[in-house]
Amino acid sequence: MALLDILMVIIVGVAAIGGFMRGLVQEVLSLASWVMAALALHFLHPLLTEGLRNVYNAEPATPLLAFVLLLLIPYAAMKIIIGNA
Repeated sequence: MALLDILMVIIVGVAAIGGFMRGLVQEVLSLASWVMAALALHFLHPLLTEGLRNVYNAEPATPLLAFVLLLLIPYAAMKIIIGNA
């Protein structure tokens, strides 16, 4: 098996175990929150980094701040929607 296949099997296995312990719907929504956060990072990171550079003049910190904001805000929003924040 390729490395990517092994990683996918591990991720699915861990999610399946968590799903049995916490419930299927809650686990699917939890995984959706991570997917949503990853999509926000992919599409919005350059825009937010540029916007933060215009507001704050701290060059090494702006990409990191944009990364943290784009990872935590969608994740927190989905957790609130799920109801177990």
